[in-house]
Amino acid sequence: MKILRAKNHLSEIKFKVLELPLNEIRIIPSLDWIKNRSNQFDYFKSFDNHGMLWPIVVTTGKPEWVIKRILPKNPHHQTSTGELYSSFYVHIGNKRVLYAKEKGYDRIEGYLVETKEDKNLIHRLQHIEHKDIPK
Repeated sequence: MKILRAKNHLSEIKFKVLELPLNEIRIIPSLDWIKNRSNQFDYFKSFDNHGMLWPIVVTTGKPEWVIKRILPKNPHHQTSTGELYSSFYVHIGNKRVLYAKEKGYDRIEGYLVETKEDKNLIHRLQHIEHKDIPK
């Protein structure tokens, strides 16, 4: 089993680091958008040279705030009955997930959160501006 592990884990983040199965994770934006963004800022080069610096952050599709964030802007996540697919949804780390999937990983380290506040806290603690990613 091939697992993409984060190089860093902050003690301030109290969530357990999970090994999430990539085949159960959905990238929220369109694949074209994520690929273009990855190319624009050389994310794959950064991952190849420095690895994954931080775990990703996912939720299920059940919290109301997640449903409101995803639908109707991203209909590719909607079943024929109007529900979100039963998966993990990436809120932080979409480009890392794309990289892991394209490089043949089976799992990726991440945090499963339920609230927008928890997602925002992790974002504040481990965010790197696009221009500041290591090359």
